[in-house]
Amino acid sequence: MDTLQDLRRRLQTAEQLRSVVRTMRAMAAVTIRQARQATEALAGYNETAELGLHVLLVNAPEERTAPREEATGTLGAVVLGSDQGLVGRFNQLIATYAVAEVRRLAPAPDERLVMAVGLRLAARLEDAGQRLDRVISMPGSVAGITHAVREMLVRIRAWQVGRGVQRVALFYSATEGGAAYSQRTQHLLPLSPIWLQGIRDRSWVSSSRPIITMSWDRLFSAYVRQYLFASLHRAVAESLASENASRLAAMDVAESNIEERIGELRARYHYVRQSSIT
Repeated sequence: MDTLQDLRRRLQTAEQLRSVVRTMRAMAAVTIRQARQATEALAGYNETAELGLHVLLVNAPEERTAPREEATGTLGAVVLGSDQGLVGRFNQLIATYAVAEVRRLAPAPDERLVMAVGLRLAARLEDAGQRLDRVISMPGSVAGITHAVREMLVRIRAWQVGRGVQRVALFYSATEGGAAYSQRTQHLLPLSPIWLQGIRDRSWVSSSRPIITMSWDRLFSAYVRQYLFASLHRAVAESLASENASRLAAMDVAESNIEERIGELRARYHYVRQSSIT
């Protein structure tokens, strides 16, 4: 039978654990808000970048506007997960989704190169039988997004130069409000002809368009680099918000279970204490 001292110690441990869970909930909520702010901040940048792309496309040399054959060959896949635990099924869901999509896009194992962003995600992908070309850490906060994106861009460039990769796809999770999130695919390269045509057909905001005095190819290459950076930055911010939304939901369940346990321990403590007095 439990003594009063044993029950008091177990009660203190449960209360300390509740405090830790509440702290983690608060940190997750802060990270979600910061990640969403980072995503919103990119909206203005993207609008300006698309205006610049519009000018480039309108002034494109004739040989650059000719239809191109669909890109084939090796697929470079970037999958975003998490480094940290206590995120429920977050990594499992994105790993299952990404493996299925990668195999659909590149059926042969030697036709795909996969980069896992997140150590825990990497383990899930390997468990699913997916060989990894590269594993890098997922940032734990918004402050680390830029560094992680630069690492991804370096690897993508190495794929292009060393392996002739023309197709690059991104797999990540995005929030849908509250604690809900879903898995998404974004085809980074080659740029979608339909999307480019939509940018080209946009109406200009004034009566005169800027002119191009530099090399068109150099400007377009610079834009593609900025486009990749912005796309990856936004996806990492979305994934970070989704990860913490999943963690927030897990902490809600944990706190509810702890509260229930504390109630049981308190009831038991009072019963044993009253019995000893009697």
